Amino acid sequence: MEESQNKRKNYLINKNFQFHYIAILILLQITVASCVGFVVSYIFLIVYSGSAGTSSEDTMLLITWAVLVLICGGVFCAWAIKYTNRIAGPIFHIRKLLQAAAEGNIPRDEVKFRTNDHFKDLEQDLTSCFRKMQEYKDKAEA
Repeated sequence: MEESQNKRKNYLINKNFQFHYIAILILLQITVASCVGFVVSYIFLIVYSGSAGTSSEDTMLLITWAVLVLICGGVFCAWAIKYTNRIAGPIFHIRKLLQAAAEGNIPRDEVKFRTNDHFKDLEQDLTSCFRKMQEYKDKAEA
């Protein structure tokens, strides 16, 4: 069972949370990239070349800047998906365990998250909670 928990095929586990987080990161990245881009453009066009440059130079600079922003945005999105998986994955796993427990299928195994997941401190708490629930269930059935 642990093997199936480590290999997920669905990278967007909690789409609302992950898209919200990615949107914030993209807005932050666009803001920083715009500020840096405009400052670098100003320094290059005004200070070093002594003029605003020709329109073809301006166009090439703009295209280069846009490509760099897109590449950085793609890298940022990939990182954000991977990072939010470490948060959304345990929440998804906890939700599944709680749904199973609510249906009467109380997990008997220790709760384990993946190595890099957040909320590792909840593993022990959930395991003891499910063990206690199982004890109560066994007493009620006896």
